[in-house]
Amino acid sequence: MEILDQIIAVFTQIDQQVAAFRLASGLRCPSGCGCCCTNDNIHTTPLEMMPLAHDLLCRGEAQLWLDRIEAKKEDDHVCVFYVPGPLSDASSGHCTQYALRPAICRLFGFAAVRRRDGSLELAACKHLKQTHPQDVLRAKAYQNQAPCFTHFGTLLKTLDLFATDLMPINVALRKAILRLGLQMQMAHSEDQSGTSAA
Repeated sequence: MEILDQIIAVFTQIDQQVAAFRLASGLRCPSGCGCCCTNDNIHTTPLEMMPLAHDLLCRGEAQLWLDRIEAKKEDDHVCVFYVPGPLSDASSGHCTQYALRPAICRLFGFAAVRRRDGSLELAACKHLKQTHPQDVLRAKAYQNQAPCFTHFGTLLKTLDLFATDLMPINVALRKAILRLGLQMQMAHSEDQSGTSAA
């Protein structure tokens, strides 16, 4: 699907800009840290979840993950792909689907928000601010080189305006799986009809 290639192309741009900012600023996540993933208020869009949803559908794992989302407690909004470290230590947890994570996860801690005057301000990770304040302070000198949340949000909206509403990450994944699953089912039915007619 062409839209999946376009989303991946945006993800590639994000990764390149984050890498360049990290190189310039020296800012890094602590080794093995998963604190950001324990946040139960991560919001993303169904569009950003489409590459991952497509991968799960192709691997025949979509229903497994839909069931896991359904089984979560009502007040548990932590990403379904997050696995805590030993003894549920948030500082050593990890994402099981890191390669296809959405834009928010790629940008978090290494991107900037645009102030009212148009300038950029680094939106540094709270954990890094507490544990490595000097690193964050040094990185702020390079905040004009940081990728901008608004820029990539706008870029993604141009791909599909109807799939860019922000919602909890597990809800966005569910919507992406259901949408792509239906599209793939319809495409398969059309292929079958075409083969029968021939």
